[in-house]
Amino acid sequence: MKNSSGFFSKILKTTVITIAVTIVLVVSLLPFVLRWQAVSWLEQQGLDAEIGYINIRPILGSVQINDVRIAASETEQLVLDEIQLNIDWSPLFDQQLYVEHAIIDGLSIDIVSTHSGLRVGGIALPGKDDTPDPKPEPEESAADSALNHIMLERLELENIQLCYSQLSEGDTVNARQCIAFGELALVDDIDVSWGNQASAEIPGIQLKALRWFDQKEPADLLWIDLVKITDITSEDLARWQIVDISIESLGVLPIRVDDEITAGDLKFSTLSVSDLDVWSDNSIGNIALSGLNVDLNLQGKGEAIFSPRLMARVEQLLPPSDEGADEEQKNNSAFSLGQLVLDRVSVSDGGNNQQLLSFKNFNMQKLSIRDSKIGMSKVKVSDLVLLPVVSEQGQITGDLQLSALSLVDSSFGDDSHIGVLNLSGIHVGLDTAVNGQLAFAPKLLDRIIPASNDLAPENKQRETSFSIDQLVVGDALIRDKANQRNLLLVDQIDLLGLSTKGETVALAQFGVEDLKLLEPLSEDTVGADYYFTTPKIELVDVIKNASLFSLKELIVADPVAFIHRNASGELQALSEIDRMISGDGKNTDSNAPSVNEQAEPLAIVRYSIGRIKIGSKGKLSVLDESVAPVFKKSFNELSLVVDNIDSSSPEAKSALSFNLGLTKFGHIKFDGTLTPFGKKLNTDIVGELRGLDTRALSTYASDYIGYSLDQGIAEADVNFNVQEDNINAAITTRFRKLEVSALSETELPEGAEALGMPLDFALGLLRDKNGMIELKLPITGDINSPDFSLSHIVGKVMFKVISETIINYYLPFGLIMAATMQDTLSNFSFDPVVFSPGDVALDAAAMASLDKLSEMLNSREQLHLSFCAPSTWQDWSVKFGPPVTVQEGASEKPTEKLASNEADSTQENDTLSAAKASVELEVELEQAAVLKEIANQRSEAVKEHLINKGVQTGQVILCEGKFDQTNKELPKMNIAI
Repeated sequence: MKNSSGFFSKILKTTVITIAVTIVLVVSLLPFVLRWQAVSWLEQQGLDAEIGYINIRPILGSVQINDVRIAASETEQLVLDEIQLNIDWSPLFDQQLYVEHAIIDGLSIDIVSTHSGLRVGGIALPGKDDTPDPKPEPEESAADSALNHIMLERLELENIQLCYSQLSEGDTVNARQCIAFGELALVDDIDVSWGNQASAEIPGIQLKALRWFDQKEPADLLWIDLVKITDITSEDLARWQIVDISIESLGVLPIRVDDEITAGDLKFSTLSVSDLDVWSDNSIGNIALSGLNVDLNLQGKGEAIFSPRLMARVEQLLPPSDEGADEEQKNNSAFSLGQLVLDRVSVSDGGNNQQLLSFKNFNMQKLSIRDSKIGMSKVKVSDLVLLPVVSEQGQITGDLQLSALSLVDSSFGDDSHIGVLNLSGIHVGLDTAVNGQLAFAPKLLDRIIPASNDLAPENKQRETSFSIDQLVVGDALIRDKANQRNLLLVDQIDLLGLSTKGETVALAQFGVEDLKLLEPLSEDTVGADYYFTTPKIELVDVIKNASLFSLKELIVADPVAFIHRNASGELQALSEIDRMISGDGKNTDSNAPSVNEQAEPLAIVRYSIGRIKIGSKGKLSVLDESVAPVFKKSFNELSLVVDNIDSSSPEAKSALSFNLGLTKFGHIKFDGTLTPFGKKLNTDIVGELRGLDTRALSTYASDYIGYSLDQGIAEADVNFNVQEDNINAAITTRFRKLEVSALSETELPEGAEALGMPLDFALGLLRDKNGMIELKLPITGDINSPDFSLSHIVGKVMFKVISETIINYYLPFGLIMAATMQDTLSNFSFDPVVFSPGDVALDAAAMASLDKLSEMLNSREQLHLSFCAPSTWQDWSVKFGPPVTVQEGASEKPTEKLASNEADSTQENDTLSAAKASVELEVELEQAAVLKEIANQRSEAVKEHLINKGVQTGQVILCEGKFDQTNKELPKMNIAI
């Protein structure tokens, strides 16, 4: 028994040793067997295969494989320098896998897509048709699964490259792109559980030197120096949270110098993304980006394209898109962002070596996107410059400069809303386009705006709405860079309560402070810095829709306007604006609308304006170069108030008040009411003109009447009344100390005509003893057929008023009009003073006539009358002639009868002439001297009578007495001006 027990003991030991040796032998030979079988199988697949080293330590749970080379061609390989895997077996009993470390170094894999399927490193993967349909198996519960928990303590991937190629049916390479990185490592242990208590914790991942490049058409597509992802967690393996993602030094199509990205279609220094929540409602807490530079391609017409070479390579990798699915996904998408911060952003056009856009800071808070709606709590942008240029002094300027932008509580979609928009430091520089007009960044916009803007008629847009609670714009400037002048300068713009919906626009309040419009060219200025300035413009409660325009109040405070009429007769400001808008007229675009085409009439049927107020300390400067000499004048105290304009109440009266200061003490003023929307016009306006220095109008007087106004003050009273379109107006003008001088034919401006009357002479007749001239111009007739052109008023109407005024005034004093009086106002006189033949004394009729003249001369002290009284044939006949026999019944002294009644003198004179016809007149020298003295005595008698009535001596001018023997009429004294 003893021997048998020792035998069994030896057998057992031998067996154990044999088994141990066998196991050791098998384990020792296993790597070689696996290596031999793997290489053999790969070679059977037609691949070149080589495995340098395999080491398996089952007890320790370690596997190491080195120097794996599998190749079907140069572009289909799988290369592995080294892989190390260390597993702790003990947790497997609890359905857990614990990997102590996994290290891969020098891995390169080629993936090839062909029409028959995928190949990885030259190894064909089973296609959809290569495997039978799997039989349905009962769902495996979490408790039945082999593993429900994986932990990874250390993971290191170094020098990894993955290449993807697409082959056509002829094995032609359509695309070949690769991704490579220098290192991928875990920050700490990975812990992943699934089943009933699914969760995941990844403390962090670090990726270095990521490179995406194209091997078919060699180019670097993307380079990232460093990517860090920290604290990736999930409580159910469906919703994931990431604490932070940071990227350093990223470049798209990068250009690298000394391992530093210096340029590229896109590059930035740092990107930080924190608090990510990836689920159906994706959200990001914060995004911070610094040193962003974007290079757009603006070659040719069309939209700006970002990195076309990159996009073309991305399209090679994308499968055909399902537009319907994309639209559905878009409509069901949701995204939110707590904060986005951009620092030092630049956008350029590398193809044209031009910088397009730059700004220093961009800060956006609480961005939300759901379906097609976008909401933002706050947006801030600072130091934005469009088309920036650096001057020699280092200053940055551009076509658009914006110091700061602030946007609060905004949402965009079908119904858009902005809470508060604040803009400050806006400077816009306009360039001259090809055909001469001013345009905003024409060289840029011509490249990025599509050539055709035609919209398909069937694409009818939905009715949308937009509203903004408040808009504040500060320090705004628009500048004409070609002429180095400002077009618009505004200190501040305030807008409150703007809303639009379809064709309806509503605005609660709009205000502009310190507005300056259109700086004149240097050669145009006459002390005016701008064509229009005002410290304030305010609009209150504006409503506009298809049938209504309503405005509660419009205020323009104390405007300063400069009106410049150039030598061609055009308003310089309007011609400048027309040039800036329309150019020089050389635009050959056949689709451009003709200036002669009439715009569609407005559909608005009702206008309602509560009040328009302009002034009251406004100023107006006028420069007119179309007349000679050039007219320059400044006016002050400009004000205009119009109340209650409502087209829905045709009979309602609108109040009007206007004032314009002409000098320090002069003004023109109108007050009254009118009904602008009635079927027929009704208005009652009273106005006055005071203190106008007529020298200011001398230039226009030269043009229209051929006279220069040398001095004088003009006043006027206007009473303009219209009832049912019938005018009943009166304009009364008064001129004080008015003096004029006629221009010679050589002095008359080109195209001007003389008035056709001696104006200085006529005005002298109109002056009273105080030197004042008063003219009244009545205006009557139908308002629909007026005839009041400027030349008509200044020429014919003026002549008519002056002539009628003179006639109406002087007619009671015995004025006698010549036949041509009303056409030329060149010849008139007064009733003569009749004397009895041979007598020098004044009878009662003569004294009554002279009394009227004395009254006239006393009221017109500047008026001078000439008195000429020659002795006639009848004086000689009475003094020296023979007696005359007349018919029976005739008076013995027929001359007394002739003197008493001048109406009968003609008949009596004819009788006397017939009686004396046979008598030959022989006048001796002594007789002629007597008759001349009679004439002088008559003149002295008239002057003495007038002086006794208060007439100034200088107003009476006497002619030298003479004897006119050819004059057969009664002796009489002729009186003329």
